[in-house]
Amino acid sequence: MKRTVVSKILTDKEVLDKAQAAIVLLQMSQEKQQKSKTSSDRKERIINSLFQNRRETEAMLNTYRGLLLTFQEYVKAFQAEKPLIHTLHTRMLEVTRQFLGMFIKPEHIPDRVSDLVKLDVNDREIQKADRDLGVGKFAHVDMKKARMDKSCQHWVTKFYSHLRTGYVMAAIKMLKMPLNNHTIRQMTVLDPALVGHSQVEQAMKNLGKKMPQVLSKEDLGALSQEASIYNVDLQVKDLQAKYKEDDRIDSGYWVKVFDLNNFCAMRYPTIKKLVMPLLTVFSGPLIESTFNIMDDIIEKDRTKMTVVNYEAVAIVKTALRKKNVKSTDLKVTPNMKKACISAYSSYQNYLKEMKEEKKKREDAVLDSSVQLLKLERAKKIAKLVRLKNRHSGIKRKPDTSSDGTGRKWKRIKKI
Repeated sequence: MKRTVVSKILTDKEVLDKAQAAIVLLQMSQEKQQKSKTSSDRKERIINSLFQNRRETEAMLNTYRGLLLTFQEYVKAFQAEKPLIHTLHTRMLEVTRQFLGMFIKPEHIPDRVSDLVKLDVNDREIQKADRDLGVGKFAHVDMKKARMDKSCQHWVTKFYSHLRTGYVMAAIKMLKMPLNNHTIRQMTVLDPALVGHSQVEQAMKNLGKKMPQVLSKEDLGALSQEASIYNVDLQVKDLQAKYKEDDRIDSGYWVKVFDLNNFCAMRYPTIKKLVMPLLTVFSGPLIESTFNIMDDIIEKDRTKMTVVNYEAVAIVKTALRKKNVKSTDLKVTPNMKKACISAYSSYQNYLKEMKEEKKKREDAVLDSSVQLLKLERAKKIAKLVRLKNRHSGIKRKPDTSSDGTGRKWKRIKKI
């Protein structure tokens, strides 16, 4: 039935034979697929969401869009390729408080971190009413209209119930972040903005004690002395004033601090021994990409991993290691340039051949589909002809209701 309707539409719209064949192929492949009950139910839910419950679906999607903005800045910040460990605790605290503010009354959100991690987010008394729950900037107007529309009452109540449950579940997980971790909190001492704060010296000494592989017991005394000097150093405060938030914390600030001298000696050698390892601590998603060689092999326009690609990378790395040079130090010779140009030309020819072969296969499939389509049409026409001939070949019964003159009698109904 469905194929008949589609065929009629294609015929009415004068679709080309090749295009019709492609559509028929698609229909046949869809019919061959084994559809489970789960798949059918999923498609039914999608259809209901798109057509029957469209307003509810749009409200949910707009809510997701708005709420994801709360985490977007946090994620983007730590995708930068620069040390950010000194801002990790502050950022975690900010995003947690912002998220809690979406469904918890402000007066019940503690200022102290130690009290914040103990907050009972399941307590209904400290949660906001449904109309005050945060739905993001995209769904705010739609939800306000839906609350006043009685026809939407059946899904609005369910929407806010699910939203509240989601808030509680997410908040429980977020409060498990290391918000109360003393080491991460003390690493904020690396921030130039804290120069002159009374807790800088104590934080540096505590970090030094936690790194015995870097600082010995004798170094701890020197660290305490250097930290007290660092905290009141006018030259350090000048560097602090020149430092901008977009600058790198390592090359934009601490390298300049390490360059400060007392006559001919380095002014802060022990602080340097402490700070340098701390700046190498990963603080975001880049920890995975650092160990991922796939980024060096796979490109955006071709995501297929092949042994040839991997072998090429391995050969180049082995050759560089054997010569004891880096890719930035390697001297490029004319022969290397010619080899690269030749390899690039060969690769382009390979891509062209693959594209032509793919086009030939597609054309062959389409041609066979066109032939099948014509054969199917011929069978239909032959069937129609047979039916027509059979109908015209039926002999009518002789008409006996006439006289000798050939005129038909008029039948008179008996009264």
